[in-house]
Amino acid sequence: MIMLKETLTTKEREEAFELTQNNPDLLFIHAALCSAACGLQSQLFAYPFNLPKYWFLLHTERSAPPLVTVAQDGDSFDKNTFLTALRLFFEKTNILRIEHKLEFLAEAHLMHEIAKYMMHAECHRPSTRCEHHVFFMTADQIDRVQKVC
Repeated sequence: MIMLKETLTTKEREEAFELTQNNPDLLFIHAALCSAACGLQSQLFAYPFNLPKYWFLLHTERSAPPLVTVAQDGDSFDKNTFLTALRLFFEKTNILRIEHKLEFLAEAHLMHEIAKYMMHAECHRPSTRCEHHVFFMTADQIDRVQKVC
């Protein structure tokens, strides 16, 4: 059975927080979990169930469109696995049927697949694309930069 894991308990959230803490691939998820700890409404999902490769964090607030943060653990991208995970995420959350506007935060190759998926979705709506570029620094690199400044 193909399953998408939803992280519900505080213990599961803490484990996810620790798992994503030192992993540059999961930096988006870790940062979003920090925000979620401050009281923002969020749901965390991972696929596949036993050894998560793709992570989805859905933030919902009354005053803003829902934000879906998507991340991939590791370098090897499997399009079919990702599309299965994405489909399961949308089925589980029903977010495509509920919301008129969604925002996504993900790496370029994931955004490309999300955009293609959304174009073929039943409830397709035109959208705008806004790119952001981020980078990761280790604690040692941060210390060295701070000493220079």
